[in-house]
Amino acid sequence: MNDNPLNLADQALIDRLSTITPANGYFTDIGTRIHTKWIAALLDTEDLAYPCITVQPDECPPPLDGAGAWLFFLGRKVIGLVDPGHPDGCLEQLNDIIADLGRCLHVPEGQPNPWGPKGPRKVVTKTINPFLPDREVPVGTVSIPVQLHVVINGA
Repeated sequence: MNDNPLNLADQALIDRLSTITPANGYFTDIGTRIHTKWIAALLDTEDLAYPCITVQPDECPPPLDGAGAWLFFLGRKVIGLVDPGHPDGCLEQLNDIIADLGRCLHVPEGQPNPWGPKGPRKVVTKTINPFLPDREVPVGTVSIPVQLHVVINGA
């Protein structure tokens, strides 16, 4: 990985998500199955294990120009997928991963560099959107948009 601050912020997000395991006090081990594919491509994977996470690009509002730096608002969607055929039921599984992802992604207000010195300066979690399986997406999903605030020097 190069030193591009946007790539470092992505890696900080993935590193943070990888902490979601029962050993760390979470309900699931979803942090052991993280992908960076579109849902359709992920569902085409033959040996896909559930529950899993995929991280996708999302809206990036215009950056702010500062004194010798840009503040970028790197948009990402963290999407959890659950198996609709699981005996615990889709809604129960969605609740487990909503709780895990919400806890993992939450950053107390005002905490600088919440995920380490090479990570984003601030993390904003937006509205959580759960979906039960349907014809278009045959698995249960929960989508959590986040904005990673990243400073890029030299503007």
